[in-house]
Amino acid sequence: METEEKLKSIILDVLQSDVNKVGENTSFLNYENWDSMNFMLFVMDVERVFDISLTNTEIVEMTSYNKTLIIISQKIFNASEN
Repeated sequence: METEEKLKSIILDVLQSDVNKVGENTSFLNYENWDSMNFMLFVMDVERVFDISLTNTEIVEMTSYNKTLIIISQKIFNASEN
């Protein structure tokens, strides 16, 4: 499964949203049920599914689908370089 599909799957699980509503410009802050608990679940799922550890700065920057995808892609790329 591609990175984008995995991320969409996580978002759908946490936010209980329609897959067609998740895209490049999706801002998590626009979801009614986006709260601190769901955000924590989202971060934990991202770290588990992608086998990465996120820094506090990266976590704070994860405010949209696109920003989160960029952060995950950079982490995966950096891990493959080592």
